[in-house]
Amino acid sequence: MSYFEKEDIKGSYELRNFIAHNYEGVDLYIVEDVIKERLPIIKKSIEKVLSLK
Repeated sequence: MSYFEKEDIKGSYELRNFIAHNYEGVDLYIVEDVIKERLPIIKKSIEKVLSLK
């Protein structure tokens, strides 16, 4: 059973790698969109997992 969407985990990892290795080419609007749209979904999943303990 997975508590996280596969694309959220993969996307987070890929975004981190892109930022780390291509800092000057980072589109801050895309980063902002990811933070606004996807991070809350990941946060809900984390809270769900933590509430099961």
